[in-house]
Amino acid sequence: MNVNVTVNAQGLAAALKNNLAQKRSTLNILEHVLLIATESPAELRVISRDFSQEIEVVIAAERVEQAGSVTCHAEKLQAAVTGLAGPATLSTTGSPDSEQFKTVLQQGRRRFQILSMPADIFPKGQEMGQAKSPVLDPEELAKAIATVQYAVAVHDARPALLGVHLNEHDVVATDGHRAACALIDADFRPITIPRDSLKNLIAALMEEGAELRYSDSAIEVVHACGRYRSQLLDVKYVDYKRVMRIPVSGVTATLDAAHIAPALSRLRSFVPVGTQMLGCEINENLLSLTAGTESDTKDEAEAQCSGSWPKVHLNLSYLNDAMNAVKGEFTWLNTGTQNPQFLWTGNQEVVHVLMPIRM
Repeated sequence: MNVNVTVNAQGLAAALKNNLAQKRSTLNILEHVLLIATESPAELRVISRDFSQEIEVVIAAERVEQAGSVTCHAEKLQAAVTGLAGPATLSTTGSPDSEQFKTVLQQGRRRFQILSMPADIFPKGQEMGQAKSPVLDPEELAKAIATVQYAVAVHDARPALLGVHLNEHDVVATDGHRAACALIDADFRPITIPRDSLKNLIAALMEEGAELRYSDSAIEVVHACGRYRSQLLDVKYVDYKRVMRIPVSGVTATLDAAHIAPALSRLRSFVPVGTQMLGCEINENLLSLTAGTESDTKDEAEAQCSGSWPKVHLNLSYLNDAMNAVKGEFTWLNTGTQNPQFLWTGNQEVVHVLMPIRM
């Protein structure tokens, strides 16, 4: 179906900025975005999909001469509209069955012809199925996911670890060597969001008017500027509650992540490359950080400790990731050199668990 619609060029450029179309693909249609122009309301919907995600951005149209839909090569359309300001017209020429079927972007004397394909061959999106809408603050969920996502596994034979897990009030991530759990005011039935979807999901949750719903197969956020949908991992998550249970015994210390982060940065070049081993010990209200097992290469940070602190060896990169997530004062519970280390903020609203390097 042919299309003729006039929109603000800057709005179109913004709608294309984070599209999911692939740069190069053996299937040409995966390099395209779907454009849908409607008269009532007068708007242009820009939809992009990959194998697991879907982003829809809605922009107001200044004029719709002909409503319809067409797919357009995303990279070329984005290049054509870059740097333009003011109204620009998108129109199709030729028959959808012809090799000369094109979308034309025109603004004054500027004219760009972009090969296009019929809308009906654009891949179908992920089905939602029977969805549930939890009562929650979308921004709170976005912040919780952003806080724990550092602990998601990058490559692992266990698919369950390749995403952030939501269950009841918990937002959890773990790669088997570390874990992070944030509490939110919501009640989810168990779902796991793929690692690759987290960035776009967080962005959608932060949009004005965001509303979330989810099913057994997909999660979706509808907001004032459009919609985002992602499929979920079809896996059973690990028993994280057993790991996250904070022991009642051990030595606690109060520290500030802002004081530790600079020391970790300075020591990064001195720790053993293979193990990233970092010794952590508190004496006289100072946290001593030792690169590897060498006591003559160390840094320190302020600490307030409740008792005798057993020296523990941690992965510097893992501790640094936790410090970036904490951002402020926190409590550190050390229950022994071979035991998990527990770090939490507030009244255990966010808990981080780091497994020590066994000596």
